Amino acid sequence: MLIYLFHHLFPLPESIYLLSLWLMSFTLSLTDYLSLMVEPFILYPFALITFIFFVSYQPFNLVQFLLPCGIYLFFCCLDIFMNDSIGGGDIKLLMIYGFFLSFQQILYLILIASLSGLLFILLVHITTGKRVDKLPFVPFLTLGLILATLWIN
Repeated sequence: MLIYLFHHLFPLPESIYLLSLWLMSFTLSLTDYLSLMVEPFILYPFALITFIFFVSYQPFNLVQFLLPCGIYLFFCCLDIFMNDSIGGGDIKLLMIYGFFLSFQQILYLILIASLSGLLFILLVHITTGKRVDKLPFVPFLTLGLILATLWIN
């Protein structure tokens, strides 16, 4: 069903890397929600498979390493100055997204994920009166990934 829907949204065979990226994100969303951890045994094999799909249809050049490196440096600095602001698994996942998405898609992904995470925290606080101490952020990154890849070409 998911493959059928994906094939109609992205009819080109080179878009198969997006399906792999989405499946990786859905799987990691579940593990992050259940254990507040981005499981490396899921992250790295999926990222390697996605990379193989990606380079089999599109030429890969050295410039594409700049965005993931910039993402990694930015969020590591953010984590240093604002301790425990974002988890290491979230940083690695965003860095992997940087290999496959454009700069504009990454910006929208981060914006959508941050706003939906803030909305979730606000709704939990309003409905239950409780404070959210730890937030599984990968489900929000997954939402941002799907919306950014659907809206921005």
